[in-house]
Amino acid sequence: MKGLIKKDLLIIKGNFKHLILIAIIFCFLNTSNNNMFYFIPIFISVMFFLSSFSYDELNKWDSYAISFPKGRENIVKAKYISSILIISWTSLLSYLISILIGKLTNNLDIKSLNEMLFGCMISCLIVLSLILPLIFKFGSEKGRILLVVIIFGLSFIISFINKFLGLSNYLINIINNYSFYIFSIFIIIFIIISYLISKKIYKQKDF
Repeated sequence: MKGLIKKDLLIIKGNFKHLILIAIIFCFLNTSNNNMFYFIPIFISVMFFLSSFSYDELNKWDSYAISFPKGRENIVKAKYISSILIISWTSLLSYLISILIGKLTNNLDIKSLNEMLFGCMISCLIVLSLILPLIFKFGSEKGRILLVVIIFGLSFIISFINKFLGLSNYLINIINNYSFYIFSIFIIIFIIISYLISKKIYKQKDF
Protein backbone atom coordinates (compact mmCIF):
# COMPACT_ATOMS: atom_id res chain seq x y z
CA MET A 1 0.00 0.00 0.00
CA LYS A 2 2.95 2.32 0.61
CA GLY A 3 3.75 2.10 -3.08
CA LEU A 4 0.21 3.16 -3.98
CA ILE A 5 0.39 6.16 -1.66
CA LYS A 6 3.80 7.10 -3.04
CA LYS A 7 2.42 6.88 -6.58
CA ASP A 8 -0.38 9.34 -5.78
CA LEU A 9 1.99 11.72 -4.02
CA LEU A 10 4.45 11.65 -6.93
CA ILE A 11 1.64 12.64 -9.29
CA ILE A 12 0.84 15.62 -7.07
CA LYS A 13 4.53 16.46 -6.60
CA GLY A 14 4.70 17.82 -10.13
CA ASN A 15 2.05 20.38 -9.23
CA PHE A 16 3.39 21.18 -5.76
CA LYS A 17 5.71 23.96 -6.91
CA HIS A 18 2.74 25.58 -8.65
CA LEU A 19 0.80 25.27 -5.40
CA ILE A 20 3.53 27.11 -3.48
CA LEU A 21 3.53 29.87 -6.11
CA ILE A 22 -0.27 30.14 -5.90
CA ALA A 23 -0.09 30.37 -2.09
CA ILE A 24 2.45 33.22 -2.27
CA ILE A 25 0.45 35.09 -4.93
CA PHE A 26 -2.79 34.88 -2.94
CA CYS A 27 -1.01 36.12 0.18
CA PHE A 28 0.31 39.21 -1.59
CA LEU A 29 -3.03 39.84 -3.32
CA ASN A 30 -4.79 39.77 0.03
CA THR A 31 -5.00 43.53 0.49
CA SER A 32 -8.27 43.24 2.45
CA ASN A 33 -6.62 41.14 5.20
CA ASN A 34 -9.18 38.41 4.63
CA ASN A 35 -7.74 35.23 6.17
CA MET A 36 -9.73 33.12 3.72
CA PHE A 37 -7.30 34.08 0.96
CA TYR A 38 -4.44 32.37 2.77
CA PHE A 39 -6.18 29.01 2.68
CA ILE A 40 -7.45 28.96 -0.91
CA PRO A 41 -4.41 26.78 -1.86
CA ILE A 42 -5.89 24.04 0.37
CA PHE A 43 -8.94 23.84 -1.88
CA ILE A 44 -6.72 23.94 -4.97
CA SER A 45 -4.67 21.02 -3.61
CA VAL A 46 -7.89 18.98 -3.48
CA MET A 47 -8.41 19.59 -7.18
CA PHE A 48 -4.80 18.60 -7.87
CA PHE A 49 -5.36 15.37 -5.95
CA LEU A 50 -8.52 14.55 -7.88
CA SER A 51 -6.48 14.78 -11.07
CA SER A 52 -4.71 11.58 -9.97
CA PHE A 53 -7.91 9.68 -10.80
CA SER A 54 -7.78 11.02 -14.35
CA TYR A 55 -4.18 9.82 -14.68
CA ASP A 56 -5.19 6.38 -13.40
CA GLU A 57 -8.08 6.14 -15.84
CA LEU A 58 -5.99 7.35 -18.76
CA ASN A 59 -3.27 4.76 -18.11
CA LYS A 60 -5.75 2.01 -17.13
CA TRP A 61 -3.93 1.70 -13.82
CA ASP A 62 -6.79 0.06 -11.92
CA SER A 63 -6.89 -2.98 -14.17
CA TYR A 64 -3.25 -3.64 -13.29
CA ALA A 65 -3.31 -2.63 -9.61
CA ILE A 66 -6.23 -4.86 -8.63
CA SER A 67 -4.02 -7.89 -9.36
CA PHE A 68 -1.94 -7.03 -6.26
CA PRO A 69 -2.68 -8.82 -2.95
CA LYS A 70 -5.66 -7.02 -1.41
CA GLY A 71 -5.42 -4.77 -4.45
CA ARG A 72 -8.91 -3.30 -4.41
CA GLU A 73 -8.94 -2.62 -0.67
CA ASN A 74 -5.45 -1.08 -0.70
CA ILE A 75 -6.23 1.14 -3.70
CA VAL A 76 -9.19 2.68 -1.88
CA LYS A 77 -7.29 2.99 1.39
CA ALA A 78 -4.30 4.60 -0.35
CA LYS A 79 -6.51 7.25 -1.97
CA TYR A 80 -7.98 8.27 1.38
CA ILE A 81 -4.59 8.36 3.11
CA SER A 82 -3.01 10.31 0.24
CA SER A 83 -5.81 12.88 0.26
CA ILE A 84 -5.50 13.45 4.01
CA LEU A 85 -1.71 13.79 3.74
CA ILE A 86 -1.99 16.32 0.90
CA ILE A 87 -4.56 18.41 2.74
CA SER A 88 -2.43 18.32 5.91
CA TRP A 89 0.75 19.40 4.11
CA THR A 90 -0.99 22.16 2.19
CA SER A 91 -2.71 23.37 5.36
CA LEU A 92 0.64 23.57 7.17
CA LEU A 93 2.18 25.44 4.24
CA SER A 94 -0.68 27.95 4.07
CA TYR A 95 -0.65 28.36 7.85
CA LEU A 96 3.08 29.11 8.00
CA ILE A 97 2.85 31.58 5.12
CA SER A 98 -0.12 33.34 6.71
CA ILE A 99 1.75 33.67 10.02
CA LEU A 100 4.80 35.05 8.22
CA ILE A 101 2.70 37.58 6.29
CA GLY A 102 0.84 38.50 9.49
CA LYS A 103 4.08 39.24 11.33
CA LEU A 104 5.51 41.25 8.45
CA THR A 105 2.36 43.37 8.25
CA ASN A 106 1.82 43.55 12.03
CA ASN A 107 -1.63 42.10 11.51
CA LEU A 108 -1.35 38.65 13.05
CA ASP A 109 -4.49 37.18 14.58
CA ILE A 110 -3.68 33.59 15.58
CA LYS A 111 -7.19 32.81 16.83
CA SER A 112 -8.76 33.90 13.56
CA LEU A 113 -6.16 31.97 11.56
CA ASN A 114 -6.74 28.82 13.62
CA GLU A 115 -10.50 29.04 13.11
CA MET A 116 -10.12 29.62 9.37
CA LEU A 117 -7.61 26.78 9.03
CA PHE A 118 -9.87 24.36 10.89
CA GLY A 119 -12.89 25.40 8.82
CA CYS A 120 -11.03 24.98 5.53
CA MET A 121 -9.68 21.56 6.49
CA ILE A 122 -13.12 20.35 7.57
CA SER A 123 -14.67 21.66 4.35
CA CYS A 124 -12.06 19.94 2.17
CA LEU A 125 -12.41 16.65 4.03
CA ILE A 126 -16.19 16.80 3.65
CA VAL A 127 -15.84 17.45 -0.09
CA LEU A 128 -13.42 14.54 -0.46
CA SER A 129 -15.65 12.25 1.60
CA LEU A 130 -18.52 13.05 -0.73
CA ILE A 131 -16.69 12.86 -4.03
CA LEU A 132 -14.48 9.78 -3.54
CA PRO A 133 -17.36 7.26 -3.46
CA LEU A 134 -18.83 8.99 -6.52
CA ILE A 135 -15.55 8.78 -8.42
CA PHE A 136 -15.06 5.14 -7.52
CA LYS A 137 -18.58 4.45 -8.75
CA PHE A 138 -18.92 6.65 -11.85
CA GLY A 139 -15.38 7.77 -12.74
CA SER A 140 -13.62 11.09 -12.30
CA GLU A 141 -15.61 13.21 -14.77
CA LYS A 142 -19.12 12.08 -13.81
CA GLY A 143 -18.13 12.07 -10.13
CA ARG A 144 -17.19 15.75 -10.20
CA ILE A 145 -20.44 16.71 -11.92
CA LEU A 146 -22.49 14.79 -9.37
CA LEU A 147 -20.53 16.42 -6.54
CA VAL A 148 -21.52 19.89 -7.78
CA VAL A 149 -25.16 18.82 -7.85
CA ILE A 150 -24.92 17.40 -4.31
CA ILE A 151 -23.19 20.50 -2.90
CA PHE A 152 -25.81 22.83 -4.39
CA GLY A 153 -28.54 20.55 -3.06
CA LEU A 154 -27.08 20.47 0.45
CA SER A 155 -26.56 24.24 0.42
CA PHE A 156 -30.22 24.73 -0.50
CA ILE A 157 -31.42 22.35 2.23
CA ILE A 158 -29.22 23.96 4.90
CA SER A 159 -30.35 27.45 3.87
CA PHE A 160 -33.98 26.34 3.95
CA ILE A 161 -33.64 24.83 7.43
CA ASN A 162 -31.80 27.86 8.75
CA LYS A 163 -34.29 30.31 7.27
CA PHE A 164 -37.60 28.65 8.06
CA LEU A 165 -36.83 26.50 11.08
CA GLY A 166 -33.80 28.15 12.64
CA LEU A 167 -31.71 26.85 15.49
CA SER A 168 -32.47 27.34 19.16
CA ASN A 169 -30.13 29.54 21.17
CA TYR A 170 -29.27 26.55 23.36
CA LEU A 171 -28.15 24.51 20.34
CA ILE A 172 -26.20 27.44 18.91
CA ASN A 173 -24.35 27.89 22.21
CA ILE A 174 -23.42 24.20 22.31
CA ILE A 175 -22.08 24.36 18.76
CA ASN A 176 -20.09 27.53 19.49
CA ASN A 177 -18.59 26.21 22.73
CA TYR A 178 -17.74 22.72 21.53
CA SER A 179 -17.35 23.26 17.78
CA PHE A 180 -13.84 21.79 17.62
CA TYR A 181 -14.86 18.52 19.27
CA ILE A 182 -18.22 18.29 17.48
CA PHE A 183 -16.79 18.81 14.01
CA SER A 184 -13.72 16.66 14.68
CA ILE A 185 -15.87 13.71 15.72
CA PHE A 186 -18.27 14.36 12.85
CA ILE A 187 -15.56 14.42 10.17
CA ILE A 188 -13.87 11.28 11.51
CA ILE A 189 -17.16 9.39 11.38
CA PHE A 190 -17.94 10.89 7.97
CA ILE A 191 -14.58 9.81 6.51
CA ILE A 192 -14.95 6.27 7.91
CA ILE A 193 -18.43 5.92 6.41
CA SER A 194 -17.20 7.32 3.09
CA TYR A 195 -14.27 4.89 3.06
CA LEU A 196 -16.50 1.88 3.78
CA ILE A 197 -18.88 2.90 0.98
CA SER A 198 -16.00 3.42 -1.46
CA LYS A 199 -14.46 0.06 -0.56
CA LYS A 200 -17.76 -1.73 -1.10
CA ILE A 201 -18.28 0.01 -4.44
CA TYR A 202 -14.76 -0.69 -5.66
CA LYS A 203 -14.83 -4.37 -4.66
CA GLN A 204 -17.92 -4.87 -6.82
CA LYS A 205 -16.64 -2.88 -9.77
CA ASP A 206 -15.73 -4.58 -13.04
CA PHE A 207 -12.76 -3.53 -15.16
